[in-house]
Amino acid sequence: MSGKYYAIWLPNSRTYATKFGKLIIHDNRKEMEFLFPNNDIKEVRVNPDPEETIALRFVPGMEAYSFPLRREDFR
Repeated sequence: MSGKYYAIWLPNSRTYATKFGKLIIHDNRKEMEFLFPNNDIKEVRVNPDPEETIALRFVPGMEAYSFPLRREDFR
């Protein structure tokens, strides 16, 4: 992953999306916006620490996706 990370902001709870208590992060904003089109994607300043964060590709349910995404795979 690169130096910038993005996460899904949940406005009703005023927090970011998590899994297993870890912040879900991804290094490509456009891919997150594509996968989660009705969500607010915000840049977050974090170090990708496995104790505190989980990369989007490792979130259960994301196994079917190959990164980087190829839009032609979604047609």
